[in-house]
Order: sequence, then structure tokens, then C-alpha cells
Amino acid sequence: EKFGWSELEYRLLPEALRMMMDDLGKSGSSNASDSDSPLNPKYRSGDETALCSETVSWYYYETGSYLPAEDFRDITVHTQMYRAFRDAEQLYCYNKESDAWVMKGYDDEWIDGVIYTPQPGDYFERSNSNAPGESSNGHAMMLVQWEPGTDIVHFIDGPWGIGFGHIDVAEKSAQYCVGRVFTRSLADAAEGDPTEDALAAD
Repeated sequence: EKFGWSELEYRLLPEALRMMMDDLGKSGSSNASDSDSPLNPKYRSGDETALCSETVSWYYYETGSYLPAEDFRDITVHTQMYRAFRDAEQLYCYNKESDAWVMKGYDDEWIDGVIYTPQPGDYFERSNSNAPGESSNGHAMMLVQWEPGTDIVHFIDGPWGIGFGHIDVAEKSAQYCVGRVFTRSLADAAEGDPTEDALAAD
């Protein structure tokens, strides 16, 4: 109801997003002994440092979300996510001049004319640095809804209490980026990297 989705629209949301919303109010961390997923504990066995990037990446890995060279397991800092999406040519950052989400290239340059409309379940990141792929000064989230008319992004994040938030990306000085996530079953993932024709975006 908060986001105006019908029951059908909710059921069609990416599984990672639905699973994270089901955990509202819970902690984003656990260890192997008390995790709902012994093979994919929150977080790595012996490492219970609760970080935002580990929270978000856990849901991606648990639901089979992926990039061709990244399965989102054992992410320890948001810059890993930034670089993975950038290197896979699936990173789009908000450009205030064009009021659009424009692709970022390998050297963090704008790829003019290549724009994207953020979708529910996309990776969402704030970077407080001029070197977003290198500095750990930032925050990892999952996008819930993008309001293009108001420049508002609704997101969900953790770890200490999974919860909703929103921000006006046009008003803030930080850089905001989204990463386009692909999904497949973990059984398919075991067979190796997919070809481009096999990619199926949410």
C-alpha cells in the first residue's frame, strides 16, 4: 500500500526486493549457526561485521541475482558493488544537468546518450567521494521506487534494522548510482557465466 502496488504488481517484483521487505525491522546480520541460510550466512562465517553492502548483497546472492562476473557472495564494501556494475556496463548515475540516470564508463566518465530508468530491486548507492569506485565513504541500498517527477528515490537498507527511506537525488551533493541486476536460478549459475543472449533483466 505504501507504494501503490496492486497484489499482482507486488508478486512481480524481484525476489530479492520482496525478501528484503519481508525482513523489515529485523537485523541484517547473523552468523552461520543462526542464519536462515546455513550455506549463505549473514555474513561470512566468523565475520559478523554488519555492513550495508553485505546486507544488500546477501539478498542478491540468496535469490540468484548476478552479473556476468559477480554472484554477490562475500561482498565486504560498497565499492566492490560499484566496480562490478561499472565493469559489467550496468552502472547508471544521476546526472543533474540532464536530469537522467546516465551510464558510467570504466574510467568513471559519462557515456552520453546511454540512459536508464531505475527499476524496483536495482542496486542503489550513495558515494560521498570524488573517487566512488575506490573510497569506502558511501552507503549501499536497494531501490524500491523511483519518482522521476520529483527526483525522489525510495530505498530499503540495513543492517541494524532493515527499513525504508527516501532521498531527493537532485538536491544532495553526493553522487547517486543504480546498478541493473539480472536474475537466474542458482542451479543455472553453477553451469558458468551466461552469454549475453541468456541475460534476463528484472
